[in-house]
Amino acid sequence: MDPDQMKALDEVYKKWQGRSSLPACGENYGGSSTNEPQVPGRDAWLKKFGGNLQAPIRQPSRHRPKKRKPKQTTDFSFQPVTELRFHVPPAVIPAIYKRRRPFMGEACNRCCKESKKLYEEVVPSWGMHNVLSMDLFRKKNLLKRSFCHIAFVWSRDISHQYPDVKKNVTQSARVKTCILSPALQESASSGQDMKAAEKERQKRIATLEKEAVNILNGMAAVVYRKFVRFTTWFLLKLFGRLLSSIQIHKGQIDILREASRDDKPLVFLPLHKSHMDYILLTFVLVTCDIKVPHVAAGDNLRIPCFSWILRHLGGFFIKRKLDHSSGKDQLYKCILQEYVEQLLQNGQYLEFYIEGSRSRTGKAMIPKSGLLSLVVHSVTEGMVPDVNIVPVNISYEKVVDSGYTSELLGEVKRPESFWSTIKSIWRVIRTKYGNVRLDFGQPFSLQEFSRAMDQSQPMKDFAVALAAKATTNSSPRSSLLRNYSDVSLVDMGDDKCFTLTKTLGYHVVYDAVNCCAIMSTNMVAFLLLNNHRKGTTFEELCTSFEWLHGENTSRGRDVGFSGKTAAVIRHALRLLEDDVTVTESQKDSSSDVEVYVQPKLVLPHVLNLTFYSNKIVSLFALDAVLACAIISAAEESDSYDTDDIEGQKIVSQTLILEKAEHLCDILQREFIFVPPCVLLESALTEGLEKFTASETLKIMAEKNTAGARGSQWGWDDEDEDMGAFDAPEIEYKLTTSEVQLKKLQFLKSVVAPLVESYWVSACGLLWLRNQRFSDTEFVTALHTCAKERVQQEVTLFPESCSLEPFRNSMRIFKEWKVIKVDADSGVTLCDAYNNEDALFDVIEKISQFKL
Repeated sequence: MDPDQMKALDEVYKKWQGRSSLPACGENYGGSSTNEPQVPGRDAWLKKFGGNLQAPIRQPSRHRPKKRKPKQTTDFSFQPVTELRFHVPPAVIPAIYKRRRPFMGEACNRCCKESKKLYEEVVPSWGMHNVLSMDLFRKKNLLKRSFCHIAFVWSRDISHQYPDVKKNVTQSARVKTCILSPALQESASSGQDMKAAEKERQKRIATLEKEAVNILNGMAAVVYRKFVRFTTWFLLKLFGRLLSSIQIHKGQIDILREASRDDKPLVFLPLHKSHMDYILLTFVLVTCDIKVPHVAAGDNLRIPCFSWILRHLGGFFIKRKLDHSSGKDQLYKCILQEYVEQLLQNGQYLEFYIEGSRSRTGKAMIPKSGLLSLVVHSVTEGMVPDVNIVPVNISYEKVVDSGYTSELLGEVKRPESFWSTIKSIWRVIRTKYGNVRLDFGQPFSLQEFSRAMDQSQPMKDFAVALAAKATTNSSPRSSLLRNYSDVSLVDMGDDKCFTLTKTLGYHVVYDAVNCCAIMSTNMVAFLLLNNHRKGTTFEELCTSFEWLHGENTSRGRDVGFSGKTAAVIRHALRLLEDDVTVTESQKDSSSDVEVYVQPKLVLPHVLNLTFYSNKIVSLFALDAVLACAIISAAEESDSYDTDDIEGQKIVSQTLILEKAEHLCDILQREFIFVPPCVLLESALTEGLEKFTASETLKIMAEKNTAGARGSQWGWDDEDEDMGAFDAPEIEYKLTTSEVQLKKLQFLKSVVAPLVESYWVSACGLLWLRNQRFSDTEFVTALHTCAKERVQQEVTLFPESCSLEPFRNSMRIFKEWKVIKVDADSGVTLCDAYNNEDALFDVIEKISQFKL
């Protein structure tokens, strides 16, 4: 290196050393003079690295700690700025409106505001969990992977206490009084001395005490925790063979666990669809470390061997029918009431099916208030401080039970027996049943619901209407607390237990229906019966499936499946293979294969499809009622918009609502349209707003009623009474759009089979003018007539010959005071309807909604 280069390099070194020398405290960086300019970036360097001017050594990536994105604590997501030049701030949209899966099971905002505190905004995003999945053992050692089911069951917490309450029941004051009262009321005969009478009385008491012990031993459950653990392992193996998955929502289970930490006992109220419900719900609760509930089962399930299994898993057996009039079952009802109270007082959980029996149609049934009245009575009388009510819904892609269609076609139900159960099990284990999903509604306090009922006018009106119907029908109350049949209206109005039980039952069924997941078979069956009755190609079915999926989601319903549409439909068609016809044909122009799907519209296959379809029918029920009312009002209307070249028909809102309320009254035993805390009129008005938003109806004018003719303010100049003001009446123009009219016809077809069944029943009332029938004979005659219409291909809907709507129509005609039902005289017409004109009016009120 030459001297010049060495000299230049020395100058560079000196310059660098001058910059790197650190100043003393209070001196400026880079020199001794305060006026010397500082080097840019040096302050930032020293602030970050201090006096160490060497570059930091960067660690290899495997040693560096990974930066994790902070969890989003709020339920909001931000949209990107559309155009920066306008400096538009980003819009804030709650993430709940962007979820593909709606969250179901929230408690009612009107009745359970305090109970909703358990709900958190982050809960819906927790997603689903398959109970049968053992993925948590995938990264465990070989031993746990090989015996994952045993390891999973062994890790479950079953340390909950299940005390034996039978001794407390027999020694309770209620049961002792019930035993002593009949014996003490018996008077001695004239020729009998006191000692003999006392001896006879003690003998009677001993007999009743022995009977009470026998009743209790045949009723009570005895939970064995080791047996519960073994059964859970066995069911894991069995369900893994029968089912593809058992789905639960993590958020719902977390809310349930939070409620189980409270001192209040939980009362599970599921809708009943299958005999598998008994063990399935208990199995899921055990896998989630929740206490096993005591499950009420009918005495028809007291089958040898199987009843022992159910009893030691928490099942207790009760009579399906009780004698409320003669007092024969008074001791039994007393023991049952005391047994339920003792379970609740000891913190035990209860589970019973509020519908009373399995639904044969796939729709939710009107609630029965037997066991629920015992729970309500225990709380209202102060025997139990409070309980938490949990609505539950179990959705099956394919129901395990068979024989529903035969019962709907009029065959007598076969009683359960040991050998019939063995045959059913053998049939079940050789079949695949797809996916099952359990949805739990948010637990809510019974005391809170009672207070809300006292403050809610719609709920009071609902309770008064129920009491009036019970008095009109002159039938026994379904409550187990009653042992007499005829109750006056005044007594019903004062009976808090009766009104609270009925109102709570309807609200629970409504909540359970609203937290029901739609399965793939439900959607395919609904589309084949309503959109593609004559069959369709696979591609068109996929398009309709995606449309229906969007409709379900927009109404707040989740689905129990995931994956591509084509794969989901193929899976559903495999499960419905007995009731649909799938044919493949080769296209002429190419080598592609065209798949054609057609439903079997013959009995009994069409009833099977209807069973799965009815779950979605309930979802469209209120819209279908409004569509029927709009079409009927338009057919009656003679008014047209003369200013419009299309000549659109004009219908009034009053007429639409009047017809819709009438159709809801007809179908009141088929659907629960609104909860008791909501007025039906307000729900129908809100539904009409959806039709105006979709431009099916267009608001034309608001004309004043007759009482407001004086001026636009609703009062006459000659009459200064301002009270004569009437609200303006809203009128609509019915659209002429072919798309919207097709949608109206589609909605009308959803309830068309039910309307036809009720119309056939109304026509059958004409028989009562000349013939005498018992109630069973009359329903059988109506059902036979409906089946003949199907055989002669007179009806458009073969599913209209289902037996259940004819039974419900009899109850409706009885409420309308069209017929009277008596044990001696059978079914007879009331005096006001004992003529053809009155009967034809009833028929016309129903036929106006026919398709």
